[in-house]
Amino acid sequence: MDSKDSPPPSRPALPGFALALGILWLAAGALYKLFDGHPADLPSSVIEKSPFDAWNTFRFAIAAELAVVALVITVPQLGWLALSGVFATFITVLFPLVAEGAESCGCFGGTITIKPIVMMAIDGGLLGLILFSRPWRLPSTAGLGLLAALPLVIAGVAGPIVKLPRPAAVETIGAPTERPATAVSSSATSPSGPGADQSADPDALDPAPEVAVRTEPEPVAAEPVAPALPIFMELPFMEMQDTSLYDQPFYAIADQSEGFMDAFSHVVVYRQTCEVCEEHLKTLAAEEARGEPSWGDKILVLLRIEEEIDTPGNNLCTVLPEAHQKVKLPALERGYLVTTPVSFDIDDQSRIRSVVDIRKELGH
Repeated sequence: MDSKDSPPPSRPALPGFALALGILWLAAGALYKLFDGHPADLPSSVIEKSPFDAWNTFRFAIAAELAVVALVITVPQLGWLALSGVFATFITVLFPLVAEGAESCGCFGGTITIKPIVMMAIDGGLLGLILFSRPWRLPSTAGLGLLAALPLVIAGVAGPIVKLPRPAAVETIGAPTERPATAVSSSATSPSGPGADQSADPDALDPAPEVAVRTEPEPVAAEPVAPALPIFMELPFMEMQDTSLYDQPFYAIADQSEGFMDAFSHVVVYRQTCEVCEEHLKTLAAEEARGEPSWGDKILVLLRIEEEIDTPGNNLCTVLPEAHQKVKLPALERGYLVTTPVSFDIDDQSRIRSVVDIRKELGH
């Protein structure tokens, strides 16, 4: 048979190849975020412009990516439009990250670090390949079909919703109260009791036996039960301005075994892997060494946010002011959403005042 009489292939190879690469890359990022990421991995511009809170923005972002994957698999004639739109959006979001020199785009959660410029090149290359392949040429028979589209898209959307339920609210514990002293009964005996010295009068008669009187112990206040740790916590310190420290969920889970956080304090929130935190803490240590602490006569509290990636080897913050209280926020499964370092004062009424985003203050 003449080659000119050969029927055209039913599924053009290049569009199928381009779309397959695109959805594999998109699915890999979505699944990494689903199982290992947290909202702090998303670019701050996405969270700030989202109509939802950080946790729901994170869930819906993953759901949208998985839904697009499902749509490309089932109805590629429509799916390529959605996939192209996703990559174009990624490139738009990555531009500011490249400009500010961010270390990671967060596209693959917290485990894998990819520089924004590298991710932009990959996303741009995939978008260019998809458009070059002209996926609109795909025949109507391509894909699994409309009947499979609805259940697969629903599954893609439902997965993150089920896997990432909203973190349980942490109950605040209120202002700390002193534990009442435990009543201790005296074991000493009176001079007239059985233990009294009777050598001065050997003829003295033994006194009547002492009648034991049962006394009920004074009630002791129960130790407060530490709240269960959530899987994620957002720390919007700017919104905490003029509120009570004791009404904040982070206070309820703070580990104050090595120090305390209370009234008339200056608190610095930091991470040990944060380079700007390292810079600021060195500055505080130098101020203290000169005898000119910027926090004045307030109590300095260093509030460290622990993370599961923390090791002795990645601790940048080794130079600290000597006179300070050590308080820690325990590592959470999905971490904390906050840009560090942050500082704030606690006034004599235990209210949060003078919140400062130190990273912005230093021009980073």
